[in-house]
Amino acid sequence: MDLDNPQINCLDLTNKIRAIPKYQDLPLVMLSAKSKQSVEVKQIASEFTAFLHKPLRHYQLHKTLLQIVRGQWLIDAPQAIIPSYSRLSKSHLPAIDDQLSENLPLKILLAEDVLVNQKIALKMLQKLGYRADVANDGLEALEAVQRQTYDVVFMDVQMPEMDGWETTRRIRQEVAASSQPWIIAMTAHARPEDRQQCLAAGMDDYITKPINLEEITAVLKKLGAQAASQPQPLASVPQTASAIDESILQQLRDMMGDDGDRMIAELIELYLEDTPKMIETMQDAIAKADITQLKKTAHALRSPTVSIGAVNLGKLCETLEDIAATQSIDEVSTVVNELNNEYHNVVITLQHLYPRKMAN
Repeated sequence: MDLDNPQINCLDLTNKIRAIPKYQDLPLVMLSAKSKQSVEVKQIASEFTAFLHKPLRHYQLHKTLLQIVRGQWLIDAPQAIIPSYSRLSKSHLPAIDDQLSENLPLKILLAEDVLVNQKIALKMLQKLGYRADVANDGLEALEAVQRQTYDVVFMDVQMPEMDGWETTRRIRQEVAASSQPWIIAMTAHARPEDRQQCLAAGMDDYITKPINLEEITAVLKKLGAQAASQPQPLASVPQTASAIDESILQQLRDMMGDDGDRMIAELIELYLEDTPKMIETMQDAIAKADITQLKKTAHALRSPTVSIGAVNLGKLCETLEDIAATQSIDEVSTVVNELNNEYHNVVITLQHLYPRKMAN
């Protein structure tokens, strides 16, 4: 149904179609040159199975129609309607870990342009206890993670406006280090080179399409296990890593006397305000091969880092300063990435140790 056609009254046409008994469940696909947010069809939005942005792309149309024909959008329908489950007895259906969200609380963003896929993924996440936000393309995903912090982004690889690989690269470059999410690619391909392309773009993991509940559960549990052993930037999961040497902060507190708690709170606030900018400066210096700026920034970051007890991060600053002029850009870039990850651990540990101070 072309919503841009002035000769079509979509509301009236939809109601007439649904009034025909055998077409009450007929899949309807919405077409428009406008973005989904700007289309004024809220009264009938729930009647549509998918939304496609014009000009249509072949792969999007093919993917959408294929999934509709297979009946995959009917995730709540009787099993006989769903080909992938129609021959399975209940005893053979995958077990659902409906306690996963309680054991591993996560704020999730789903970046997916096809409404069919959105409905499937949202329903599966709901089965696990999660309520996810949705971005309809790469630009919306980038804007979403810039507005608020997400623990996980499920990133479709093929999207209009900006694909998943470019979106991920932009997120890694433009989003503050303290707000970096764990990015899981969703791709129809499972070749080793596809996985390598996802990882090279900055993604942390990937699952294949059509997605299934077991694979989503497995990748989230894998994330939880890695966060427990090697803390990652999860905004909702408190970490207990030794990213901060508390004895250093205790010495500061003792030295400052009665004013110690307030002074430490101010130091942490200043550090968390300045450090993301300095890391961004390092990343820009890498992009421009500006070794002088890179060494200067690493040197400037090291002192305040060690002062707040982030000894491991301080050592990475020192390493970066030492190797900047002698190693290749790729090797130096690897250290900057390690530094960025360790800063995530520092932020999370500080949030865990001083939640009240940081909230203020």
